[in-house]
Amino acid sequence: MSYLRGGIYAKPELPSPESPVGAVLAERRAALVADLGGIEACSTAQLALVELALRTWCLVDAADAFLLSLPSIVDKRHRRCWQVVLDRQRLAASLEATLCRLGLERRARDVRLDVVSALAEAASRPALRGVTFSPSDDAPTMAGRNPPICSSEAPSGANGAGRDE
Repeated sequence: MSYLRGGIYAKPELPSPESPVGAVLAERRAALVADLGGIEACSTAQLALVELALRTWCLVDAADAFLLSLPSIVDKRHRRCWQVVLDRQRLAASLEATLCRLGLERRARDVRLDVVSALAEAASRPALRGVTFSPSDDAPTMAGRNPPICSSEAPSGANGAGRDE
């Protein structure tokens, strides 16, 4: 197995989170995983699709940066778009398909896990003594009162006849 030592089959690595590009990719990864309901709710396949989406997103961003640096996206000699424009479109379609496989809607995290951890944290804190809560002290009641009407919405007559015509 000496042919593997050359590194030709090594897995390419994304930039580290300390670099500016790596920080953006780490932020995108965290946002995608959070939209899927958190790391606990993601399957291995979903995490693999997140990695694939990140790599494709990085390539689309690089192609966009290159295209925006060009004076024109049209090859005037051959009267057509440069090939990189079409390749960028394929990459963008691939990214869209990967994101569609992951799901376009946000998924809520499992609330029971958060409630259990919040209760455990509350139980570990010392209780406040001498503090009482009364709902009547919290907010004034509006019983028996009608909310005020804006002067612009006040009726000026039965048929609106109070206007000057």
